[in-house]
Formats: sequence, structure tokens, C-alpha cells
Amino acid sequence: MDFEVKRWMARLATDPDGFNFSLEDMAAKIMTTLTWDDPDLSVSCTKSAWGLLTQMSPGGPITNVITPLWDYLPGPINPWKIAEHKRHDEQQAYWLDNLHSVRRKMELGIARDSFTRRFLQTEKMQGLSGDHEASSVIGMMALVGIFTIGGPLNYFLVAMVFHPEWQRKLQEEVDRVCGDRMPTLSDSPNLPILRACIKETMRWKPNVPTGVAHEVEADDIYRGYFIEKGTKILPLDLAMLRNPNKYPDPENFHPERWLEPGWPTYQEPLTQYPTIKGMTSFGWGQRACLGQTLTQDEMMLACGGLAWSFTMKHKVGPDGKDINIDYMKSNSLLIVKPDPFQMAFEPRSVTRKQQILQNWADAEAKDLEERRGFEETARQKLVEQGLVAAASS
Repeated sequence: MDFEVKRWMARLATDPDGFNFSLEDMAAKIMTTLTWDDPDLSVSCTKSAWGLLTQMSPGGPITNVITPLWDYLPGPINPWKIAEHKRHDEQQAYWLDNLHSVRRKMELGIARDSFTRRFLQTEKMQGLSGDHEASSVIGMMALVGIFTIGGPLNYFLVAMVFHPEWQRKLQEEVDRVCGDRMPTLSDSPNLPILRACIKETMRWKPNVPTGVAHEVEADDIYRGYFIEKGTKILPLDLAMLRNPNKYPDPENFHPERWLEPGWPTYQEPLTQYPTIKGMTSFGWGQRACLGQTLTQDEMMLACGGLAWSFTMKHKVGPDGKDINIDYMKSNSLLIVKPDPFQMAFEPRSVTRKQQILQNWADAEAKDLEERRGFEETARQKLVEQGLVAAASS
């Protein structure tokens, strides 16, 4: 995460207008590295994620709303089934190819740590099998980790543009704690304003506003309402996070609700709270999000890096006026993010821009050195084992 955030800061410093792409690409590179140790898969993985997200959302194919079109129109003349089978097959082949690629690297002794490597090691030790299902489970983790980060990050940018007073408070906190270096995860206890701005962003603009569907396991009565076993329920997160008793002035962005005594949501100690773990946005029970810690850490590093690196503001148009950001417009998919918008990323000083670029240059050089060292050590082991041909290939 630290590596990819530094890459993203450098991309923003050199190509700020491309932030709509580079933001999602950062999240995708983190997930494809965790999953397959290959950040170069980010573009193809993002494309695959968009296809899945569109297909599974009410705002996707019309068959998601008018289900008889899916059930009763014969397959050979059913355009929605034809398109979905094609998408599914391509995605499955993509996941299998990635799993096989990691297996080949393991055979050569040059596979670094990843979710896939850990599964394949377990498979070998326990005699497990089933590449098809395994590649799907692992691949799904990579896909889900892209937009669940991309949405909140986009809305964090919007919040900073429209609330420069909180951006200044955040920058002052980061400067006081971190000085001339970017924030790291170890700084988290000392950055309550950063955590409050992140949490308030996710309350103000929840990532999955309709929640994820659940099924009632037994007859129940809730506040006088009978709910029959098997009933499908949607926990409407948007409504929960706008309960005026718990969140006064719920429609507006108020990070202080997590920082100041007197607000219903205030908790101590501020070295631990606010935290996004446990928010309703992550769901409950067996369908609670597995990636809460990853989301928290990635948002912490990315938003902290933004505050340390840039002043985020409206972009000025050719007419000299600020280009409006309509943050009320978003996609209509299960996981939401604002419609594409324009904004400006102004390095906080000439020196800070140089630091941003140097941070990335140093991180890239260190990563390359570590990769070469790892591969050389692995090849040397193969040579010692008499597998020179395998090492050479």
C-alpha cells in the first residue's frame, strides 16, 4: 500500500487531470499485488471488476429488474444471457491464467508472497484441488477491493474541495505529526483528524447505500412487524447513517462529530477512535466485509498522502471561474462513486513536489532491487539443487 500510494502521489504531481484513472488504478495495483504479486494486471482487473459490478447491479442489465426476460427467452436469442456467458467465461479464464502463472513461478522458485501462493502452498500440503473454484475465490477478492476503495476516495476528494477548513486542519495535523515525510500506518494513533475525515466521508457518502441483501433465517417480529422466514431484506445503510438522533445535521459533512464531546458519536480515546472498522457500511454477520482492515489502512495512507502532498481545490476553467463539481450525481450501481468530475491538485510547495517525486523514485528503485535479489536467491537455490536448466528458463 505504501509503495502504491507513493506511485499515485507522483502520478498526481505529473498528471493531475488523470486522477479519475490513476485513483482506481492505485487501488487495483494494490489488490493485484496482494492477490498475484503483479501490479501490471491492474488495468485488466479493473475492466473485469467493472463488468461484474455492472452485471450484478439493479442499474445493470434490464433482466435484473424484469427477470422473466432472463428466465423464459431462449438462450440462442437472449442477448443478455449471451453477453453474460461471454463475460463470465472471459473472467474465469483470466482468473485461471493468473493462478497458473503464480504456480509456474513457484515451480521456478521465484514466486513472492501473495494470496494465490498461500493457497497453492496449502493445497500442496493438504492435498487440496480445484483450480476453477480457487481461482474464482481468490480473483473475487482482487475485484472487490478496487471499487470499495475507489468510491470513498473519490468522495474524500470532494469533501476536501468543498470543506477547505477541514483540509487545513488535516494538513496542520499531518505536518505536526509527520513533518517532511508522508504518513505511515504507525502514525495512525496520532492522526485523529485524518481518521475523522475518513469516517465522516464514509458516513456522508456510504459506498453501498442500499446495503447487501440478507435472508431471514426464522420468523421474527421487529417493532411490531412480522417478518416471515425466507424474507429478503435490504439494510438501507444510507438511511441508517442519516438517523438525525445519532447523526445531527446528517446531510452535511461534520468530522467534528467524531472528535468533540457532546456529539452522540464521540468516543474515547482519540488514539483509537474514530475508526471505520465496525461501521454499518461493512455489513453484519456472515456477510460482514472481510476487508475492513485493508480498507482502513489503504484509506489512511492514501488520504494522509493527499493531505501531506497537495492542496485540493476546484479547477479553474478557461473563463476564470471554478468548474462546478456536482457530487449529488453518481453511478446507479450497487457500489457507488460520483460521476467523473474535474478538480485541481496543487503541490503544497516546490520542495514538496520534489519530495513527492523523490519518494517514488526511491521506492521504485528499492522495489526493483528487492525483486532482483529475491529472484537471484531463488535461482541460486535451484542451481545448488542441480536444477540449472529450470533456473535458466
